[in-house]
Amino acid sequence: MRAGWILFVRLMLRPLLRERVRTALTVFAVALGVGVVVAIDLAGQAAAGSFHSSLESLTGKGDLLITAPGGIDQNLLGRLASMPYSFVLTPRIESFAHVNGEGEAIPFIGLDVIGNAAEGELVNSSVSQLANLLTATNPVWVGTKLRLRSGDRVRLLINDEQRQFTVAGVLKPQAGEIGEENVIVADIGLAQMVTGRRGRLDSIEVRVPPGRSVDAWRALLLQQLPAGVAVDPQGTRTEENRKMLAAFRWNLRVLSYIALVVGAFLIYNTISISVVRRRNEIGVVRALGADRGFVMSAFLAEALFLGIAGSVAGLLLGRAMAIGAVQLIGNTVEALYVSSQPAPVQFSVSSVVTGLGLGLAISVLAALAPAFEASRVMPVEAMERGREEYVAAVRSRRTL
Repeated sequence: MRAGWILFVRLMLRPLLRERVRTALTVFAVALGVGVVVAIDLAGQAAAGSFHSSLESLTGKGDLLITAPGGIDQNLLGRLASMPYSFVLTPRIESFAHVNGEGEAIPFIGLDVIGNAAEGELVNSSVSQLANLLTATNPVWVGTKLRLRSGDRVRLLINDEQRQFTVAGVLKPQAGEIGEENVIVADIGLAQMVTGRRGRLDSIEVRVPPGRSVDAWRALLLQQLPAGVAVDPQGTRTEENRKMLAAFRWNLRVLSYIALVVGAFLIYNTISISVVRRRNEIGVVRALGADRGFVMSAFLAEALFLGIAGSVAGLLLGRAMAIGAVQLIGNTVEALYVSSQPAPVQFSVSSVVTGLGLGLAISVLAALAPAFEASRVMPVEAMERGREEYVAAVRSRRTL
C-alpha cells in the first residue's frame, strides 16, 4: 500500500504541481461550472424565498375567488350580497407602490379594513386604530418589514403619482405570513381612488356556508354571474404560479449545466494529455508490478483531486455570484409571475450536496476514457522505448 502511494505521488501529484498553469485552469473550469450551478440554485431559492408573497398570502379564509379580465364591476358585490346564501364576501384591490417614490415595488392591497378589524384577522380592532381610519389622512396599515410605526407619514408612488399617507397601524404578525411581509394595506375605497379603479374590483373572495361542497357552490355561482366572470377555488392562482416558477427555475438549472460541460471538457483534456506525456512512466509502473486497476484508479484519483479542488472553490464562487444574480432573477420572477421579495442568499444542504456531487461526478466521468486508455499501456512499451533510446545513444557514440 505504501509503495502504491509513493507511485501515485510521483506519477500524478508531482506533474500536477509542475504544470501549475494547466492545473489551475482545469480547477478554475470546474469551479466556474459548479459556481454557476450553485449560484443559480441559491439565487433562485432567494428570489422565490417569499413566494407566499403579499398578494398570495392575503387569500384569507375564502373558499372561492371571483375574477374577471379588466376587473369586476363593483355592483357585482351588492348582487352577491343580496343572494340568500349567507356568503362572506371580501373585495380586493391589488397594485404596487414605491415608498418615498423609490426602491422596490411593494404590494399595495385594498381590503375591507373595518370588516377585517371586526374579525381580528389582519389589523387590531383597537379604538385608536379604528379612529385613525376615520381621522388620519389616507390611512394605511403596513407589514412589519417596512419598519414603520403608527402615526408615521410616508409618501407612496402609485401609478406614477405620489401621495402622502399616514400609518394607521401595523399588521398583526400572527395573522399568517402577510403580517411579516413588505406590504401596505388600505381600505378598499381609498385603494380604488389612488389606483384609478373607481367602481372596479380586482377580485372578490367568497366564504361559502356549510351544507354543500365547494364545487357545488362554484357551479351555482357560475350559473348566476355574468359571462366572462371566473369563479375558481381559492389557491388556484397560487398553485399555477408555483408550477410556472418551478418550470422557470428548472430552465435556469438546465442552462447552468452547460457551464459544467466546459469543466468536463477540460478535465478530459488534462487527463488525456497526462496519459500521453506519462506513457513511459505508466509502462515503468506496470513493469514494477502495478496492475491495470491501479493505473486506472490513479488517473481517476487525479481527476477526483481536481474535482474536489474545483468543487470547493465553486461553492465559494457560487455564493458570491448568487448575491449579484438574485436581484436579476427576482426582478424576472416579479415581472413574469408574482411579487416576491428576495430573501437573503444562504447556503442550503441541498445546494452544497448538488454542487459537490455534480462537480465530482463530472470530473470522474470525464476522466473515464483517458484513464481506461492509460490502463491499457503495456510494460513492454516502456521497455521498447528504453531500448530505442539505448540504441540511439550507442549509434550517436559510434558516429562520433
